[in-house]
Amino acid sequence: MRTLTLHQRDFEEAEQVHAFLARELAFPDYYGGNFAALSDCLGDVCTPLRLEVYCDGASSEAYAAWFAKLCRVLIRCALENENLSLRVHDERA
Repeated sequence: MRTLTLHQRDFEEAEQVHAFLARELAFPDYYGGNFAALSDCLGDVCTPLRLEVYCDGASSEAYAAWFAKLCRVLIRCALENENLSLRVHDERA
C-alpha cells in the first residue's frame, strides 16, 4: 500500500495542495484543481492508498478553514472508495 503524507504547514496556498496531489497521484491533465475534481479523481483510485494528513494550524485562519474543507472531502472520499484509507492528525494542541 502506498502512503502519501500531507502536512498543512508545507503549503502556503491552496493551489499548492492541488498541484501536489495531482502530481503525486498522477491525476489527468484536465484535473481542475478544485474540490469537485479532487473528489472525482480520488473516486477513480483503484490501488490501495493511505493518506496521512497533519493539521498543525500554522497557516492563516482563512487557509486553515480551507484545509479543514479539504479534510472533509478526503474523509468523504475515503468512505466512498475502499481503496483509500485516511488518517487525520491534529497537531494544534
